[in-house]
Amino acid sequence: MKNSFFNTSILTVAAMLSISGCNDKLADNFASPHDSVTTGVYWYWINDNISKEGVVKDLQAMKKAGINSVFIG
Repeated sequence: MKNSFFNTSILTVAAMLSISGCNDKLADNFASPHDSVTTGVYWYWINDNISKEGVVKDLQAMKKAGINSVFIG
């Protein structure tokens, strides 16, 4: 469901760019970004409630969601 919302949002913005007079290449690049474009998040570790197993599971879930980098705080 989350990916469906994300895909719908991207298509909506891409359609708006096309309608507003932007060229087709810009809209296409927005809808399907190049592999060099990555998604990153800030990942805050609160208190000392951290385990190796938890970190590994979180990283695997982020990778599955398309997150390519994290900034730990």
